[in-house]
Amino acid sequence: MMTGSQTANVAAVGTFTIPLMVRSGYKPIMAGALEALASTGGMLVPPVMGAAAFIIPELVGGTYVDVMRSALIPGLLYYTAVFMFIQVQASKLGLEKIPKSELPRVWPLFKENAHLFIPILVVLYLLIIERATTKKAGFWAVIALVAMSMLRKSSRMGISRL
Repeated sequence: MMTGSQTANVAAVGTFTIPLMVRSGYKPIMAGALEALASTGGMLVPPVMGAAAFIIPELVGGTYVDVMRSALIPGLLYYTAVFMFIQVQASKLGLEKIPKSELPRVWPLFKENAHLFIPILVVLYLLIIERATTKKAGFWAVIALVAMSMLRKSSRMGISRL
């Protein structure tokens, strides 16, 4: 969802989730299909929703909040259907949950990378509260991203990476 692109999301997240699904018992083709299905939902669910959600207010009038409000219920219905489909498939294959000991610990990961959520909050603040244009919100989000990446050595970008 955060990239706004199905392909980029599959490439970024799929490298982790697809092998995990295969190890859990899904066939590789099913794991790839489920990742593509879930990644496609990122185009439908607020707040990011892909580039089209930022262009629509410019073309037809209204605000980004109007687009988000219109997409919320269809997006939730989409992910409800995806969830139900995955549950049915897991049931048919007789899959069981992964033991908690094998799952990554979320809190340490969040603490280590929480500063990288600030650019997303900048975009949302500018679009929803300030009612700024999508161009202005995008510009300031990029500035915030570069600034936030400098806070930790693990996410710091030098000139070549920038």
